[in-house]
Amino acid sequence: MSKISVLVATYNNERYIGKLLKSVSDNKVDGTEIEIFIRDDCSTDSTNEKLEEFVSNNPRARIIDSAGIRLGAVGNFFRLLSESDSDYFMFCDADDFWFANKIEKTFDLMLKTEDGSDKPVLVHTDLSVADSELNIISDSLFKYEKLSPERKSLKNLLVQNNVTGCTVMINRRLKNYLTVVPEHAVMHDWWLALTAAAFGEIGVLYEPTMLYRQHG
Repeated sequence: MSKISVLVATYNNERYIGKLLKSVSDNKVDGTEIEIFIRDDCSTDSTNEKLEEFVSNNPRARIIDSAGIRLGAVGNFFRLLSESDSDYFMFCDADDFWFANKIEKTFDLMLKTEDGSDKPVLVHTDLSVADSELNIISDSLFKYEKLSPERKSLKNLLVQNNVTGCTVMINRRLKNYLTVVPEHAVMHDWWLALTAAAFGEIGVLYEPTMLYRQHG
């Protein structure tokens, strides 16, 4: 049985974290074990209380102690990655909403891209852009931001990132290349994409698997 870890990075997300975690926990995939790893980056609102409540009612979820240390978005996600020993890893923002088949569709693409090999793989999907109340602004971020995910060579990705972290799944083989993250890594998703392009393969699903919340 394959194990998939969903890595949730939070910071002052009291308004949205409950709905997000519910949408993640509603995802089921036959023949897999799905666990949820959460690390809060020293929130000053009631995010931690909501996380404790969720974890107390969900045995598949676990909170990683921040020890009072702020890491920022990049550091928070890679700290979460280092804590899990799963076969596959997904990255999750704390204010979005996942469709009930998000993990299943992403995992299907992962298996097709791996094709039975042990190569490093990153897969990602399109997403629907929504306002702060999850009203859809655009069915496709690729079209909304005029992104070209087929441009996935290292030279393309050095110039422009077209991988959105909250849609990403990587395999353990790719994780092995991520033991050190340089301080000049702009964001976790761009560094993941560059590493995958340099040492492995990137797969793309041209279908939205979630609502990507925009603010203000």
